[in-house]
Amino acid sequence: MKAAPNLSEKYTFLGWVSKTHGLKGNIIIKLVEEILFQTKIIPAIFIEMQPSSFIPYKVEKFQVGQNQTLNIKLEGIDTCEQGQALKQKKMWVEKKYDKQLFAINSTDLVGFKIQNIPEVECYIEQIVNMGINKVFITTINKKEVILPAGEDLIEKIDHKKKEIFLKIPPGLIDIYLQ
Repeated sequence: MKAAPNLSEKYTFLGWVSKTHGLKGNIIIKLVEEILFQTKIIPAIFIEMQPSSFIPYKVEKFQVGQNQTLNIKLEGIDTCEQGQALKQKKMWVEKKYDKQLFAINSTDLVGFKIQNIPEVECYIEQIVNMGINKVFITTINKKEVILPAGEDLIEKIDHKKKEIFLKIPPGLIDIYLQ
């Protein structure tokens, strides 16, 4: 496999291999704490075999685990021994997938304007981890409002304009404002 060019400008650090799982080469990736894994699609993982040398691996399947882990099966890693050889290696994904793969780290979205709440200007003030789910905290008409931050509810994130578009369940905001 060919090494990929230039690192942190083109790649986002995902985590590192903490251990193997099973006999077929599955590995457990310990995700970086500030990353909330958000998707069912990962096209490829890049493994940093040596500093500044990324080797791409196609993802066959994966399962999100507890405590910020990911159980993943990579093409070409078919035995426990092959998986063990990757232990403690850093794992990366291409930056172009950031918005599709991850809920952005909490501090990144704080201050973003929530664009699709009619007749109100409000901003994400805080992101709170509620077990396996995260929520956005905002204030509308001097009342705290908690909005779900699930992948299916985030329509669009515009980092340049610091805006986020959400699919807010009908009637949710009215519950807080009554």
